[in-house]
Amino acid sequence: MNRKSLCPRLFVLFAFAFLLVDMPLGYADDAREKRASALPPVGSWVRYRVVLVDESGTEKPYQETIEWQSMERDAQGRSCRWIEIRRDDSPEKLVEATRLLVPEEVLIKDPNPLLQTVKMRQSLNGKAFSDLDLFLAPLFASAVLVSPGIKNTVEPLAEPKIVRYQPGNLSIAEEKTASHTWTRQLKMVDLKLEIISDFKYYTHPDVNAGFAEASVKLTRKHNGEVRSTQQMTYYLLDAGHKDKTD
Repeated sequence: MNRKSLCPRLFVLFAFAFLLVDMPLGYADDAREKRASALPPVGSWVRYRVVLVDESGTEKPYQETIEWQSMERDAQGRSCRWIEIRRDDSPEKLVEATRLLVPEEVLIKDPNPLLQTVKMRQSLNGKAFSDLDLFLAPLFASAVLVSPGIKNTVEPLAEPKIVRYQPGNLSIAEEKTASHTWTRQLKMVDLKLEIISDFKYYTHPDVNAGFAEASVKLTRKHNGEVRSTQQMTYYLLDAGHKDKTD
């Protein structure tokens, strides 16, 4: 490399270093705070009664809690959030807790953020958490519907929808819809598995850890052919913050 080609590169490096030195000390902190404020606060949670209806019309109710837990940096130094989805199936006495670690920038900008999940762990009936394959993460898309990056369609309602839950009533003026497709190619059996989640949901600022109500249609396809469908409806029970109520 001759001196003529080296000089412009050195100039760029020195200029970049100068900008870093001249940058206000609080700039990085401000950026982190702005990013964090776009997402639910750490410690915020929301709880639902969920009714799952299978193809035979059988109802399977359970309780689900979504909690935005602690922050952690991944191997690339990115600020990430732990999100826990806890399902309590009382009739079967099964408690399932799943934790996902997702970069904050991904949650803010990506329309399908769980495809970039960094870690995924699960615990059954209070046992120790163990790692899960990350390809399963998008199946929990309902937990991040309030993320800014989610692409949705917003339609005004002719009349406000009233959602009743433990602290009181919520008046909601808009309906939102979104759709996610999870795909897995199983080469050993030459099978393309697809699970399509179609969401219709309602949000309210008083419930910042999740939606106020939602219905989800799950469609399972094998090599493009529909094999089963399920319908889930989420009814709001309560919401809060661990520092305030539990």
